[in-house]
Amino acid sequence: MKLILIRHGETDHNVENRMSGWTEATLSQKGIEQAGLLAKRLEHVRIHRVITSGMERAEETASIVFPHLCKSREIVDRLKEMNFGTMEGLTMDDIRDEYPDDFRQLQKMTGKYVFPKGESLRSFHKRIQSAAQKLMKLPNDETIAVVAHSGTIRCLLAGWIANDWRAHWRFRIDHCSITVVDFYDGFPVLDLCNDTNHLGHPLSSP
Repeated sequence: MKLILIRHGETDHNVENRMSGWTEATLSQKGIEQAGLLAKRLEHVRIHRVITSGMERAEETASIVFPHLCKSREIVDRLKEMNFGTMEGLTMDDIRDEYPDDFRQLQKMTGKYVFPKGESLRSFHKRIQSAAQKLMKLPNDETIAVVAHSGTIRCLLAGWIANDWRAHWRFRIDHCSITVVDFYDGFPVLDLCNDTNHLGHPLSSP
């Protein structure tokens, strides 16, 4: 089985650096253009099925990249981005100013901090790993596109490749990037990570 992991295109919230985990956000004009370029990159790749998180930005990206598979795409809610709870829609500057104690805890990046009415990084990983188990049960001879979020893809890679949730931030996942994981008798092999050549910048700036 080959999984092509795709992050959605840029959104208006991304431009404003807002926390939009479970908050719906639409693609910016740049995000729409990114999805169009990705569609050209994958137009000759045979995709057997498309799976999305069900969030609007993932659905919109999938509809542009895979218009012929839109009606048959599957939604797996557990693939949603991290739930930032009451911090949804805020920027880090907002959190620093309005919730200084929370901001200090976030800066430690231990994974134990729980967003009020949301998730911790640990619980987020557990949710995504439960979704990963469902993905692992798909047919071995298929190529499957998963259109989701940067945090979701980091969770999948941390579990499959690093076998450690603490590796979450070691993977960079840009908008409309391609990350490919091949499975050989259930054994995951990272074939490609954060490829954005189709967007015209083969090397991301640090």
